[in-house]
Amino acid sequence: DLRNALIPHGQHSEIFVHLREAQRLAESLDDPQRLGRVLSFLSNHYWNIGVPDLALQSGRRALELAEGSGDLPLQIVGNFSMGGTYRGLGNYQDCIEYMRRVIALLDRDLTYALFGQHGLPAVLARSHLVWSLAELGQFREATGAAEESIGGLETIKLELPAVITTDL
Repeated sequence: DLRNALIPHGQHSEIFVHLREAQRLAESLDDPQRLGRVLSFLSNHYWNIGVPDLALQSGRRALELAEGSGDLPLQIVGNFSMGGTYRGLGNYQDCIEYMRRVIALLDRDLTYALFGQHGLPAVLARSHLVWSLAELGQFREATGAAEESIGGLETIKLELPAVITTDL
């Protein structure tokens, strides 16, 4: 949660220090669930600071741990981080694949769940999906995904993610 408070202030060095310490502790405790969570946050951190190779490496490792343990929240966050990194790299097809996984993993009961993120994965994954579809010229599918996302936002009545979703 400290990570989410530091991101808007650009305190990336401090975030990294805390995440590396959390990684060290999770490894020393031999706790794959905690390690997977830390690795997914490290993936997001590397994505935020523009180090995609490390973002992908951390994200892959987090997903391996998530899938091995059946940890649904970690699968959601790990897939989101991987997809976001691929979108940032301009690899829109891989982004689409990962964001569709996130959307498929989320059911109605998880719409409001943050999973330790700064925004709702249910909304942000759709935003990245629409963006990537549009970048590939798949406008009809992008429009359908955007309409579905906006409809979902109207249902849950959130304003900030609505800006993110409609500003494409």
